[in-house]
Amino acid sequence: MKIQPRNISVAQWQPERAGEYLKERKLDVVYGPITSRRLGLSLGVNPIQPIGEGTKPFACNWNCVYCQYGAESLDDATASGRIRFTTPKEVREALERRLKSTEHFDSITICGPTEPTISPHFDKLVDLVVEVRDMYRPGIQTSLFTNATRLRQRNLILLDYVFMKLDAGNEDTFLKFNRPRGVKFSDLVDELRLVQVKRRIIQTAVVGGNDGNLSGQNLRDYNDRIKEIRPDEVHLYPLLYKPHQGFDLRAIGREELGELSKEIASSTGAEVKTFFDPVRMGEEFKF
Repeated sequence: MKIQPRNISVAQWQPERAGEYLKERKLDVVYGPITSRRLGLSLGVNPIQPIGEGTKPFACNWNCVYCQYGAESLDDATASGRIRFTTPKEVREALERRLKSTEHFDSITICGPTEPTISPHFDKLVDLVVEVRDMYRPGIQTSLFTNATRLRQRNLILLDYVFMKLDAGNEDTFLKFNRPRGVKFSDLVDELRLVQVKRRIIQTAVVGGNDGNLSGQNLRDYNDRIKEIRPDEVHLYPLLYKPHQGFDLRAIGREELGELSKEIASSTGAEVKTFFDPVRMGEEFKF
């Protein structure tokens, strides 16, 4: 039987609408699949759940200016009784139900309207996602999207891909663009440099506008950080979804993204990949 997921939107991809698509907060324990620019049709594992009818969960230890979800802190969301952490039992039951179905999935991703590693169950979630994948769909990949501030000593080596965020090259841009709570930029760089993963993949949102991160000084400093971290790959992606906040942001185009990738690759020697289209123009994608 096909599962009918909640809060999944479907739209036709039009490049000129980049930065305008409205993405809803995910409610299901296991949601999707959604169309990933890197991972195909990806089934999501949501680390948090709403409390109360009509509540839409969000909580994070960052408050990025381009975030499509909102700006409620983890402490505020838990203290006010609006969220709780998804239990391993809930994830196992929901994931087994989806993977036993005849639906097509290309990957399973631990990702939701939160930073996944803030969950007290995070290590157990990784274990069971890999275990259930191996049992029912051994051919698909597992991944994590993370802001990388709580990675060391975490259970990551089992995952096929860990996409780690670095949007800034210096403390000033980090504070203005990512607006972290209780995180130092130097500690973030250390996490990215030292964490044990199968492949060290840096993912970077590149956003124009007065409140974006494309200033000359930030880009020069960013290149220095990439040389320091020495990743296996750098992934650049522009705005796809409509930001929640009222900041001066601009979605950059395909050509500008390509030129930026060449500049970073030339300066750092890193392998730089760009991800612009979720699907071919005019095709439907899920988000």
